[in-house]
Amino acid sequence: MNKFSSAINLFRLSIKALMLVLILSFLTGCGVYSFTDGRIPPEVKNISILNFPNDAGNGPPNLSQSFTEKLRSYYQQNSNLVLVKSNGDWQLEGRIVGYNVTPVGVQSNEIAGINRLVIKIEVKFINTLDEKASFTNVFTSPPTSGDFPANQTLSQVEGSLVNKMLDQIVLDIFTKTTSNW
Repeated sequence: MNKFSSAINLFRLSIKALMLVLILSFLTGCGVYSFTDGRIPPEVKNISILNFPNDAGNGPPNLSQSFTEKLRSYYQQNSNLVLVKSNGDWQLEGRIVGYNVTPVGVQSNEIAGINRLVIKIEVKFINTLDEKASFTNVFTSPPTSGDFPANQTLSQVEGSLVNKMLDQIVLDIFTKTTSNW
């Protein structure tokens, strides 16, 4: 019986050691992988964000101002970067290039069950300290974020939809500029 109890004790000790290794691996792994941790190099001190004009030809009159202010606020609240008027270490500029409503989810009677608002914003990111990290990209609102019932008009839902969609685009821009992917 002595050998048997020693084997059981060794087995229990092995299980405890394995669990400890797994827990430690999990905890250290959580700190390594993150999609929005905002890895801004320490040498980057400031950012300039120019106004994003609405070149889409439609949309609410304050769309340009709302987007630009959301973008500025997000960087100020989620980074240590100082917002400067021009010539920042990082520079963001661009324009709103799309603001369209299209029918989706056409029913059997050929009437749309759902309409979809899509917002597209062209962004030019200039990293004056690392030119390879610079990019130009069109950011589009997530596919279903602008969906609304066809029995409602855009003006009934526009305020809340646009706000939600711009928040997501701002997050996408921040993630791309700070994660280099």
